[in-house]
Amino acid sequence: KASTNDELQKARGYFKKALTFDPNSQAAKDGLKEVDTRLKTIAINRHREQLDLARNREDWLQAMRSAQSLLEIDASFSEGSSLVSRFRELSEFEAELDFQLANPDRFGSKKVREHVENLLVRHAELASSGPVGDRISDKNKMLGLIFRRTTEKQELVLISDNKTFVKIVPGQQLGQFKELIINIIPGQYRISGRRPGYKESVQNVSIEPGGGPYQLTVISSERF
Repeated sequence: KASTNDELQKARGYFKKALTFDPNSQAAKDGLKEVDTRLKTIAINRHREQLDLARNREDWLQAMRSAQSLLEIDASFSEGSSLVSRFRELSEFEAELDFQLANPDRFGSKKVREHVENLLVRHAELASSGPVGDRISDKNKMLGLIFRRTTEKQELVLISDNKTFVKIVPGQQLGQFKELIINIIPGQYRISGRRPGYKESVQNVSIEPGGGPYQLTVISSERF
């Protein structure tokens, strides 16, 4: 009897050819059915091996593809749909972790910060419903450390003349003062000072993680 995949494929071709000569040949029909069954068993075993290997390697994208292929041919693969969904979640989650880890400069955006915070919460949710793998957990931990370090607020001391109206962008109107201490997250800021009858004073400042405290003088003193 044929045992390897190549031998079975040859046997399948033989039986199909036999049926072209005699479409009613029961022997050819039975032979073709047996060959197809054995080919299916080989395919199922191959996909299961690939699935196990991908899971062990924490290759969630390949695990999802193997589970999808297995689901298509193995009616007994009852957990297939849930595994495909799970592996897709892990694959997409890890891809998002990789993107955020590669782009910490984006954390200056409030929208991005909210997204990263949700991402860190999402890890806990995924972990509570099943294994996520050491690699994802390590990346999530690293993202949390980088995120906290790069978004820790820094002290900025602003000196003015109690006559200049000071504004920080992104941010808000700060008003008039002699000295004002604010705490802001790292990023690029535009600080301006206005006073009736005087030219606007504008300064761009870069607040770096761990770089504070900063001090800046904002006075509109040049007349038109």
